[in-house]
Amino acid sequence: MKVVFDTSVLVDIERKNEDSLLLIEKLMDQNAELCISSVSIAELYVGAYMQGSKEIRIDMRKFLSAFVWIEMDHAIAEETGKLIANRLEAGKPVDFQDNVILATCIQQKADYLLTENLKHFRSKEMETKVFTTSQFLKQLKKEK
Repeated sequence: MKVVFDTSVLVDIERKNEDSLLLIEKLMDQNAELCISSVSIAELYVGAYMQGSKEIRIDMRKFLSAFVWIEMDHAIAEETGKLIANRLEAGKPVDFQDNVILATCIQQKADYLLTENLKHFRSKEMETKVFTTSQFLKQLKKEK
């Protein structure tokens, strides 16, 4: 199972949110591939640098090492452009970063995308695959 994490869920994990930690534990028990977009890495480093401490950046590097990093390549860039154009035409623009994360999921053929911002990730391609942490924990219980 390939799971891509939005930055919102990564922040919850880093802050040791109970549901987020439980979810990571369950996914690791299932040998899931835990993936993050290079955009999420950059977003997390913004917070680390704003806090100013070198130790925080070192801790961030350790935290991020638990995930498979997916770089933005040509296919993801093109998918991002398509998503942004479609959303602008529909009058429903979404932040650039969230479009990149969604494009990453689509291009990587991820099984799931986890986010706390469901409305930012609505798409035909990922229609039944986008969950919040609490929703996905319930989904995992159903699958047992």
